[in-house]
Amino acid sequence: MRVTSIQSDWVGRVIGGQFSLVQWLGGTGHSGVFLTELAGAPSQKAAIKLMPDDAGAEARIACATDASRANAHLVRVVQGGRCEIDGSPFVYFVTEYADEVLSEILPVRPLTPEEVKEMLVPVLDTLSDLHALGLVHGHLRPSNILVVNDQLKLSADSVQPANSTSAETAQLSIHDAPERTDGTVAPASDMWSLGVTIVEALTQETPEWSRAANADPLIPGSIPQPFAGIAAACLRVDPARRATVNDVRRQLGLAVPVAAPPTRPEPATQVEPGSAGKPGVVVLAVVAVLFAVVIALFWWHSRTPQPAPQSSDEPSSQSHAQTASATAPLQPSAAPAPSPSARASAPVQGGGVAVKGVVAHRAMPDVLPAAYDSIRGTVNVRVRLSVSPAGEVTDANFESEGPSKYFAKVAMEAARKWKFVPARADGQPVASNWILQFAFTRGNTDINAEQTSP
Repeated sequence: MRVTSIQSDWVGRVIGGQFSLVQWLGGTGHSGVFLTELAGAPSQKAAIKLMPDDAGAEARIACATDASRANAHLVRVVQGGRCEIDGSPFVYFVTEYADEVLSEILPVRPLTPEEVKEMLVPVLDTLSDLHALGLVHGHLRPSNILVVNDQLKLSADSVQPANSTSAETAQLSIHDAPERTDGTVAPASDMWSLGVTIVEALTQETPEWSRAANADPLIPGSIPQPFAGIAAACLRVDPARRATVNDVRRQLGLAVPVAAPPTRPEPATQVEPGSAGKPGVVVLAVVAVLFAVVIALFWWHSRTPQPAPQSSDEPSSQSHAQTASATAPLQPSAAPAPSPSARASAPVQGGGVAVKGVVAHRAMPDVLPAAYDSIRGTVNVRVRLSVSPAGEVTDANFESEGPSKYFAKVAMEAARKWKFVPARADGQPVASNWILQFAFTRGNTDINAEQTSP
């Protein structure tokens, strides 16, 4: 197969039958970027990157597109595909157009320490989200740190599963970690690239290093702390000794996400590989289930609820049940939502009686399959809701974001869409507060709702 290098004089050609190459924006030995336009009135600027095709092109296009939609600090991939130019196959990515690129600023002037810290905050957030999802950026360097509509973003076209292998070993630069020689791309590889980028941003030059030598790069003495220490911690030849994203956060004095303590034990169905032959695990699970059933039956038969009188301004229990069943998704073995007259009640200040609200509509988080596949154990997120007398969510705040910004984001988006049959006091609907506990496990989301007041 004949391979054609990417040429700046391809301006005027049309890629994929719809994207004209309007202007050469720059490139490396492995890729080239052109200005193009998106169809519409008026037309909109976009960038199109061309790279040689390879066996994993389809997976790379899908991974980059999904990741860019899930993370606000990744340049959005509008479209990706394959094309042929002069008999050679290429992959193309059409993305948002960048107003500025760090690699165009550094030849003119270095960044100040304050600017470097400002740059690192979204970069670290993005790497943290990617690594939590089992992904890596794979190509972090000044040419892929961009400003789009006054927001700093990273390119998305190189995003790929962590610990995958890459065939791009012929075009390696100092930004590529030592292990890239073997084709390995891991989260630690991103941290090496970050260290090189920090040095380059502050000095306009990359650190001195020989790939053939088994020694850490030299950090220029002109780099101030804490950046010199951060760069040194990232630029260790041994990947196991490199700084992590949270290590860098600590050195910068930034908050480090802390995983919320589990509120319940791991589901008994989550058995580690190889434990299927351990009868003790199965027996304990069965005993726990039977014990829970016995307790539930005892509690149910011991209850003697007395129906409260229904006030003239309160909707009938039938209408409430119809509302709940019409809006709430079906849940396995779920009992019908209780009517207002059967809901738990408690005295309130002033001698009245408060009747608790019930959930009328549960909105489930929209989680990418790749995100579910990345989970080990349980990711917990707690969201505190303020609910109006009409049963609408008026405010939502994190009580605990958990260890992943991605899962915190999708939990918050879902929480704001919940609806409730309102709580009542003295027969009148009143505002209430709720806590939603999201428990994300591999392939599943469990949500527990608890009214905290009135």
